Amino acid sequence: MNTLAHRLIVPVLLFGVLYASPAAAGPWTPERFGYYAQTSVGLAGAEKPSELDLKLYGEFGLLDSLGVIASLPVQFDLERDAGPDAKRVRFDPTVGLRWRFIPGPLVVAAQLDVKLPVSGSAEVTPQLLAGSGIGVLNGFFQVGAGYRFRYGSADEVVATADVGVWPTRRLLVIANAAFRIQTGPEPGAKLAEREVMLGGQVVWRTGPKVDLGIDVRTTIPTASVPAGVSGTFYVAFRGGRT
Repeated sequence: MNTLAHRLIVPVLLFGVLYASPAAAGPWTPERFGYYAQTSVGLAGAEKPSELDLKLYGEFGLLDSLGVIASLPVQFDLERDAGPDAKRVRFDPTVGLRWRFIPGPLVVAAQLDVKLPVSGSAEVTPQLLAGSGIGVLNGFFQVGAGYRFRYGSADEVVATADVGVWPTRRLLVIANAAFRIQTGPEPGAKLAEREVMLGGQVVWRTGPKVDLGIDVRTTIPTASVPAGVSGTFYVAFRGGRT
């Protein structure tokens, strides 16, 4: 892609969770001066773990309908034979804004994320977010799609689908699906990447402000992306003016 600015008007659609899930996603924004914070540690790889992931994620309510977002992920390469030019540590911070302009029952918001070019290329991802609850299941659904502008690399179309159910007041079970399609191959590659990830989360609500969660994802092998598995444990905190 030559520039980010002249290609920034692209229709996107992303649906999210109405019944507030502990997962950091969806169109909801914290109330004014409210917050959501998550810290996580995870492993990813194919036949054996090849990457250690640490991440801090946070949302802060500037207004009841406007929130600022920050994600600080650090990735450690565990492969011993990765080569002398491989980056052993990657740090790709992301900042964003989310504006919730329809409060419900179908919540709708607009979000813009910007990944800073610290270890990799700059990325800009505009999205529309929406979501609703599923009363009969005491849960929620989330589906979505978006467009990721990547400076110096092939752009990507991304999509997600999630369904969550609360079997009890403290236990939440979520099924996840995610899709990523490059608009063209990377320099030197023959095929554009097509990635499909399936997984799930189990979350235990320990109290009114703290959740513990386990997130497991598997990558379905395609002609351009190998199989893989990732597992993450996270702790989430939330609060507000009350």
